[in-house]
Amino acid sequence: MRVAVKVSNLIPGSRLVRSVYSEYGALLLREGVVLTRGHLESLHRQGVREVYVEVVDDLAEPSITAPGPGSGSSEAAQRHHGAETTRSSHESSPSTVADAPKTGMRPDSEGGSPLAVPELELEKRHFQETYRAATATVENVMRSGRLGQFLPASEVREAAEAIAHVVHTTHDVLALLVRLRQASDPTFTHSVNVALVAALLGRWLKLSEGELRVLAQAGMMHDVGKAQIPEPILSKQEPLTPDEIRIIRQHPLAGYELLSGVSSIPEQVRSAVLQHHERGDGSGYPYGLTGAQIAPFSRLVAIADVYAAMSAERPYRRRVPHFRIAEHLHDESFSRLDPQFVRVFLDHVASFYVGSQVRLSDGQVGQVVFIDDRHPTRPLVKVGEDFISLQDREDLAVEDILSL
Repeated sequence: MRVAVKVSNLIPGSRLVRSVYSEYGALLLREGVVLTRGHLESLHRQGVREVYVEVVDDLAEPSITAPGPGSGSSEAAQRHHGAETTRSSHESSPSTVADAPKTGMRPDSEGGSPLAVPELELEKRHFQETYRAATATVENVMRSGRLGQFLPASEVREAAEAIAHVVHTTHDVLALLVRLRQASDPTFTHSVNVALVAALLGRWLKLSEGELRVLAQAGMMHDVGKAQIPEPILSKQEPLTPDEIRIIRQHPLAGYELLSGVSSIPEQVRSAVLQHHERGDGSGYPYGLTGAQIAPFSRLVAIADVYAAMSAERPYRRRVPHFRIAEHLHDESFSRLDPQFVRVFLDHVASFYVGSQVRLSDGQVGQVVFIDDRHPTRPLVKVGEDFISLQDREDLAVEDILSL
């Protein structure tokens, strides 16, 4: 059954049964998308008051899908009649709202933000607790590796299971991760970030929960070999010398050797530790592997590693703006990173930024109103009363995201 529901009444998990367009006729969300916290925030910022969602018989979490260009038989007609579709999204009669508990809705509030929901606060708190516990586990792993002690494999497995569970049950992991203030050692938090992003990408690829657990382990352990690298090199804030680069590039082999004696560590994890710096064109290390020689989980962890490293603040450099990271991943997918995995990642990440306020490279400030899934790094930006398509302006780029 299809019903029109106020955006302010929705919580993450509802499935759209009609594509949503902005007041300018730009496609915001496709039919079939499962709404996340980021989607609800974007719809709220865009002024969309109501959307059509599916009423289900229970509250089991729907699986995330990545609808293709043909999803929604009436999409072409809706695009053609953009104003009519906008009216249905913004002005539908409240009398069409029904069966609220079965659509993942919360009780009505007077135009309140969709964030003001106790369940979402509990979800956020659980995410933060899982993150802190996983960070402590990585710290313990690195300490054991540095001291030559047995690695706490069971502790890693439990932390990875918790990460996989969070990714499988939390509707907007990426938003929580972006907003998280990370105060711990970047070596430890980076490994947890990689685990979360890799498992999230695995979820978007529809991997099983068991595979997500292994993938989370691979993310947590991918840099374990750095326990064997001298601390002055790891913490150095100036450019590394050629000899220091040679030493730090030994960490994949060192990590593989550390795990070789731990029978409870899955082979996919060991491969990811060894191969996460390999690249499809043979330019990576330690062996210069190409294409299918690199294991699938290793290719997934490589993407997560690049994203997490570029999006993190460091004492010696500022974080890279998210659209520039997306452009980098897109460019790397032509030769170095797995193109299929990168495409799935960018397609899902793009919708998170619709409605966000951004600063362009020429200093102008505007709002992202549309992202073409064929060009996920070149959005349509509204600046004042003007619209700037970055697809047509190669001289401009999104310099930074000011608000999400």
